[in-house]
Amino acid sequence: MKLKYFLCLTCTILLFSCEEGKKKEENEELGSLMIGEWRSVSMKLNMNTFRNSDSLKVFEVNEENWENKMNIKPIRTIFRKDGTYNAEHWNLSDSLIYSPAGRWKIYGDTILMTDTFPSIGQAFRYKIVFKDSLVEFYGKEDLDRDGFNDDDYFGVQKRQN
Repeated sequence: MKLKYFLCLTCTILLFSCEEGKKKEENEELGSLMIGEWRSVSMKLNMNTFRNSDSLKVFEVNEENWENKMNIKPIRTIFRKDGTYNAEHWNLSDSLIYSPAGRWKIYGDTILMTDTFPSIGQAFRYKIVFKDSLVEFYGKEDLDRDGFNDDDYFGVQKRQN
């Protein structure tokens, strides 16, 4: 009886380990879908425990009000085949004002983006979902800069031709 239990437990652990390993492998199929230029369509930020308080702050922007609320044009993010990206931020006068860059990879259904410019090392991890010419990003960040990655980020970007 102990042997059956041990074998069953061992098989379950191995099966779980294999499934976890698959999730962590690079997903080349989704990676190929990501290559190209994308523009921000909408963004919703839920800042839980806003600045270490018990309050929630929500910020939402969409295509119709992006320029008014953000005071910039929709962000252009370019994902290249060589695993690099940059996110161009243009002001309303068509001047490039910020262009962080870095490296990206997709593991399972998650994109990992690590900045290399203007500073090295800041990393972002988002679950991604493709829907026709759109990609949705879901993640946790420290949006209110309170020292905790407890804020919800939801962004939508549209593929450019």
